[in-house]
Amino acid sequence: MVRTQFGGRDSFTGGAPAQSVLIAINTLLQAAAACLTAAVITAIRFGKPDASLSANGWIGGLVASSATCAFIVPAEAIVIGSIAGALVTFSVEWFELKLEVDDPAGAVSVHAIGGLWGILAVGIFARFHSPVLNVAGAFVPVTGAGAAGQWLAQVVGIANTARLRIAAHLRPESGPQPYLSVSRGD
Repeated sequence: MVRTQFGGRDSFTGGAPAQSVLIAINTLLQAAAACLTAAVITAIRFGKPDASLSANGWIGGLVASSATCAFIVPAEAIVIGSIAGALVTFSVEWFELKLEVDDPAGAVSVHAIGGLWGILAVGIFARFHSPVLNVAGAFVPVTGAGAAGQWLAQVVGIANTARLRIAAHLRPESGPQPYLSVSRGD
């Protein structure tokens, strides 16, 4: 596993270097659970497992693990991965048939839905190993999963991201608009 360190912390996952084994195990478990869930769902729906959707489930599990792998126990990794696999499997069809998004590889479903679920799963399942800084700037001791209002913080982050993406798509099609309009008096 490639890891870069900044100030003694893992810059990709936020975990301490001693957590590398746990991070690797959780990442593997989430990806495997997501792939197996996608395979089971497609076998039930289509009579046999679909390799493409199973691969999308696997990648969706990896995407979801990016946010959670340092802060959960292995049993929770299996649950999070299974949910990611199911969400990605159903969202591929939803994006293509209902929203008419031309995404032959399912990359939008994998990264958008898998990523959003991973962010939300941090708020539900995460166990922080040291006090966290709250919005008031005070350190709060953390006990158990979902402590210190993390779930609400994750939901606010998701809502703001969605709001910004929607606002970017609602701009007129005439190209980028300047933030300030300067009149030259011509």
